[in-house]
Amino acid sequence: MRVLISAGDPSGDRHAARLMAEWRRLQPELEFVGIGGPRMQQQGLHSLVPFEELAVVGFWEVAQRYGFFRRLLRRCQALLPEVAAVVLVDYPGFNLQLAKAARRHGVPVYYYIAPQVWAWGRWRLRTLAETVSLLLVVLPFEEEFFQRHGIRTVFVGHPLLDEPILCGEPPPLSAREPQVIFLPGSRRQEWQRHLPVLRQTEELLRRDFPELRIATTAPPGIDPPPQWHHNANVYEALRSSRAALVKLGTSTLEAALCGTPFVAFYRTSALSYGLARLLVRLPAATLVNILAPAAPVVPEFLQWQARPQKLARALARLLCSETAAEAQRTAFAELRQRLGQPGVARRAASVLAEALHAATSSGTRQSAPATTP
Repeated sequence: MRVLISAGDPSGDRHAARLMAEWRRLQPELEFVGIGGPRMQQQGLHSLVPFEELAVVGFWEVAQRYGFFRRLLRRCQALLPEVAAVVLVDYPGFNLQLAKAARRHGVPVYYYIAPQVWAWGRWRLRTLAETVSLLLVVLPFEEEFFQRHGIRTVFVGHPLLDEPILCGEPPPLSAREPQVIFLPGSRRQEWQRHLPVLRQTEELLRRDFPELRIATTAPPGIDPPPQWHHNANVYEALRSSRAALVKLGTSTLEAALCGTPFVAFYRTSALSYGLARLLVRLPAATLVNILAPAAPVVPEFLQWQARPQKLARALARLLCSETAAEAQRTAFAELRQRLGQPGVARRAASVLAEALHAATSSGTRQSAPATTP
């Protein structure tokens, strides 16, 4: 029994690999083909493309590689007659196009880690409702949101809770090193754009904190500045740091679960940022702030606001003010409780195994869901 699975970024690769491992315990006959990185390939995935070719972010940047993604979609479409189901993991720009193709072939589509259409891109709700047989969501409010729009949805918890190191109590700040960790991103494109800003931020910080150590984690093929301490394990580095400077994305939630006070930032091309401003309808960009019940928890600096002077000043406040640092940590502890319990991949695999069994037992291809928002 073959399943076409698609994940297009490092966090999706990690979460999908854990899902694949748990799913094959329930259905050992499964074979996986599609798009994924080294962790998914370790679980037996036959990947159609080198994973690093997918490392593109930003509207304009993706548009420049339209031909590549179009050819990749055609390769996936050619496999649809041979698979029992399609499993999509985040990465909505490409995966929703694949969902449409699967619908035309009558292949059931299961989506794990839903596109954040509640933040932007609400026009995608109709595509989800028309193509997705089952949506597995990882944020507590998403279940009610998507069900309200006619999409069969199950909340399974956030997959970061399956990371063993994130399950324990974060160490107190007093037990940590005089260290700040810089997390520019997992893609070469992000490093190239963010590194000049971070170098200048480091220079400003060292004026007031000459003994401060700068740590980072870099993906394969990227060499961080030699004066930065490189740790391949991002969780160990976060849990040993007193503060962090983190680009938008999954890393902000990882910092929160590590109990590390942080400042969020991001820079992209002017065109991509302008489009995002038109599309996004949220008062905050960081997931921690979006989920916060009251005032924003962490400072955010986006695009032209992400200047070294502002970033250094915000980090210095976390290093000098115990009140400011502990206020973030208190909010992080409350957030952890709302994200669910460990065993996320096991629960998700159980739901998918049941759905796939029901689909294949019928002996016919499934039709697309009839409901629309």
